[in-house]
Amino acid sequence: AEVQGEFAAKGTEQAFVFIHGFNTSFEDAARRTAQIAYDLELPVVPLMYSWPSRGRPDPKSYVTDETNVEWTEPHLEAFMTGVAKNNGGKRVHIIAHSMGNRALTKVIQRVTQNLSRDVANPAFHRIFLAAPDIDAEVFGRLSSAFSGSGSSVTLYAAADDRVLWASHYIHSYPRAGEIRSNSYAYAQQVVGNVVDSLRRLTQTVEQDRAQLEQHPPDAG
Repeated sequence: AEVQGEFAAKGTEQAFVFIHGFNTSFEDAARRTAQIAYDLELPVVPLMYSWPSRGRPDPKSYVTDETNVEWTEPHLEAFMTGVAKNNGGKRVHIIAHSMGNRALTKVIQRVTQNLSRDVANPAFHRIFLAAPDIDAEVFGRLSSAFSGSGSSVTLYAAADDRVLWASHYIHSYPRAGEIRSNSYAYAQQVVGNVVDSLRRLTQTVEQDRAQLEQHPPDAG
């Protein structure tokens, strides 16, 4: 009811959910959510999901954040299900940053299934994955989870993200959002599979939507 009131107060049909990443306190996440809403220069209802990051940039805190972002998965699932179920048919976008993409990628399919949504009626509108700190190969395998979850999925890779570089070093494998600006070949190696997976996902979504439009299911 409170969210519905915000839609009415702002006179808008759109909202976004921001899911923060590593080294982000509750206060920092709130500020970033407000900054995104301000920078958009559009009437939009800003929503934030905050998980218990330690809000510190040291290695021990990084490991703790990895545990906490895994712990938060069922809570994020419940939150996103509630948002999608109670938005009154409004368009809700998702912006996930860094380590926050791990939780989102793991729960988005369950949210879609909870709501019995599909490609013709996605649970959310646009989904933005900013510098995702998740294993690139694992993300490639899980990317099909976004089918039916959003009208479009956009992955933003970062060329000089120190956290992603450190994560690559710690885990010994490339991250989905990582690109090294001085090596095009390396960039292909890191995100090539991810881009291919998203391209196939987009094609599948469009094909399924076209098929449903031509042959709608029998209402009976």
